[in-house]
Amino acid sequence: MNEDRILYNGWHKVESIQHNGQNYEKLHIKSAVAGIVTDLTGSIALVEQFRPALNTYTYEIPAGVIDKPISNQDILYEELAEECYIASEDIISCQSALIPSYDMIGGSSDAVLHLYRVHANIVGQDMPIEDDTDVIRIMWVSLDELKLMIMNGKIKDAKTIMASFLLNNEQGGFYA
Repeated sequence: MNEDRILYNGWHKVESIQHNGQNYEKLHIKSAVAGIVTDLTGSIALVEQFRPALNTYTYEIPAGVIDKPISNQDILYEELAEECYIASEDIISCQSALIPSYDMIGGSSDAVLHLYRVHANIVGQDMPIEDDTDVIRIMWVSLDELKLMIMNGKIKDAKTIMASFLLNNEQGGFYA
């Protein structure tokens, strides 16, 4: 007998579930898309944005929740336009990354993050983002700068750390 019930229903939803007679809570988080974006110089796009759960600003690769009945790639294109000012016509290629998707927090949620590798036909420029609710800045960094930001604790976001490993792998390097 399944006695699942909603315990909280806000931005996220918490549901009580049972499995083999044991009670659990399941956190419903919207699945998302993220882009590992490089420009014509090989620089990597990062956005600086406020994360309420952390009560701080973070540096991350551009991403957005899957909240519309359109393709994941189209959602990513909307996010890149909104967060990075990259128009869809400036995207040279967009394909699933080497690791195309993964469970965001498998022990607590069924949300999946879908990763895409994006090449943009632009030379990225650091700039403030004026019209987004949580993203305040786009910045473009080298792979070495990205790795240094991770090593110095400025980046703690899992998708961005994974992006650094994937980019490093593309260049045939070891992570050190």
